[in-house]
Amino acid sequence: MKKVLFLLVLLLLAAGAALVVGYLPLRHQSGSISILYSKTSGWHSEPITPGTFSWRWELLIPTNSEIHHFPDEGRVITVRSTTVLPSADTYRPLLAGEPSLAQDVRLRIGYRITPEWIAEMAPRGITPEQLSDQLRFVDDEVTAAALVLVESAVLDQAETDEPIQRDAVTERVGTALQERFGHLMFNAVVVEHLELPDPLLWRLGRQAFEVVQQAREQALAETTGISTIERANQDRLVETLQRYGQVLSEYPVLLEYLEVVANTGRDPLNLENLRGLEALTAP
Repeated sequence: MKKVLFLLVLLLLAAGAALVVGYLPLRHQSGSISILYSKTSGWHSEPITPGTFSWRWELLIPTNSEIHHFPDEGRVITVRSTTVLPSADTYRPLLAGEPSLAQDVRLRIGYRITPEWIAEMAPRGITPEQLSDQLRFVDDEVTAAALVLVESAVLDQAETDEPIQRDAVTERVGTALQERFGHLMFNAVVVEHLELPDPLLWRLGRQAFEVVQQAREQALAETTGISTIERANQDRLVETLQRYGQVLSEYPVLLEYLEVVANTGRDPLNLENLRGLEALTAP
């Protein structure tokens, strides 16, 4: 009986030890995203979540497994644009008094990476030491996308008669960023500075620019038309001279006749009438 109790206690202790060794949340480090890797199973598809029961038998085998701890740090980037409304500098000289069309929009964006993204990237070779370099690329992607989104949001509002609202720009950019970057968690999108020209002035400048361009295109078309006519007349003259040259080469006696006409002013063969007839029949 004592042996049975001893074995039972021994089994319970072994089971307890196995539970403790294989219990994943105990391996988690605060302030990090922890991912299990084992030689027998490879990378675990889910990050370790504190407070959630997760037990892996791979941890029972000595030297079989290791936990990789990726820094879980919030990131903040600043996005600035001084060309939100396109071609404002081009439109400004076309407006009376050349009013200022200055632009300056500055955003501060805070985000964190999701643990699921780390679990996806770890099998691709991203190590905790390389994460900072990878996140710099993410910063650049977010910055580029935010610039496009803020310009689109401001441009859409500029097409209306309503003043451009900072809150509307913030909401639109934040929503679009979250939809585009599902592997990130955006916890702050703040328009820190918003300096934009009167949308009405910008639209008037654009309309004036369109009028100027249309006038230039019309003038160019007219000039091109005149040039075409002149070129056609020149081509016709060349063709006429070529025909004269061919006739004179075939009938050299005409040269003597023309010399007589030039000296005497007499044209017994009425060549002038023939030239007039040729002019009337020319295309």
